[in-house]
Amino acid sequence: MIPTPRQSLLFVCILLVSLSPVRADVVKDPAGRFSVDIPSPAQRDTKETDTPVGKIHIITLTHDGGTCVCMVSYNDYPAGSLVGKDPAVYFDGWSTGQAQAMQATIRSIVPYALGGVAGRETIMDLQGHQAVARSRAFAVGDRLYQVMYIGASGTENNPEVLKFLNSFQLGPSLPTAH
Repeated sequence: MIPTPRQSLLFVCILLVSLSPVRADVVKDPAGRFSVDIPSPAQRDTKETDTPVGKIHIITLTHDGGTCVCMVSYNDYPAGSLVGKDPAVYFDGWSTGQAQAMQATIRSIVPYALGGVAGRETIMDLQGHQAVARSRAFAVGDRLYQVMYIGASGTENNPEVLKFLNSFQLGPSLPTAH
């Protein structure tokens, strides 16, 4: 059967869309004091949650690509609640809590620095999903930043994933570091 011109055009359009790279936007967030090259479209969400240290404001920028998720978030803790605390303690607690919430097994936690800001990189295998999460967290003042990729197992080192993770930059107007 010979395809009609309309069917041929549809096939070519689908082929071109599937071969074109995912469009990404460099998002500069003055309030969050960061920039990141995140795939489009990205959705912004803001919420508050009560914790033992007080109310935490959570701002999240998420791209759900269907087969993967790219996310940047920052949590603003009450003023002074992280001052004087050992960052290693809350990074390790953050990684453990994140693994529990995602029903994941931590594969590795390693120190990771972004300029002069200390952080952690965590790789987790999501149980029962054949998926992996690679995330980086940084604490600056009373703010905890996170940049995360979730996708199929084995994709955590793909060039596109590393490009996204490495594109995260902290801005010039940062809160005071510990």
